Amino acid sequence: MELSNAGKMIAGTWQQLARRYSGTFLDSFIVMPDHVHGIITLGITDQGRPVTSLAAVLQWFKIMTGKRYGEGVASQQWPRYNRFLWQRGYYEHVIRNEADFLEKAAYIETNPYRWASSRGYFD
Repeated sequence: MELSNAGKMIAGTWQQLARRYSGTFLDSFIVMPDHVHGIITLGITDQGRPVTSLAAVLQWFKIMTGKRYGEGVASQQWPRYNRFLWQRGYYEHVIRNEADFLEKAAYIETNPYRWASSRGYFD
């Protein structure tokens, strides 16, 4: 899948998460035409608590990409979106072991093929 300029902006903003939130690590990630998938690991403090919340990380991501997309609409003629760039909320799954991690990472990495196949691109 080749990213549009908007997709590149979204991927670039994702990469900024690890720098913005110390102790946060990014793994598999994909920008799809109508959604994203990614694995985020939140570091743990000396007291055994996460360094930040997943909600805070994703809130910043959604705010920044929404703002930057709006700038792209104004300056680069990106297509307008209806009401909100992102849906409210998000799906989360706590990865508890290596097998689960490998399954989720494989799902993310093969998502472009499944998306294209479901739309008849390989028929």
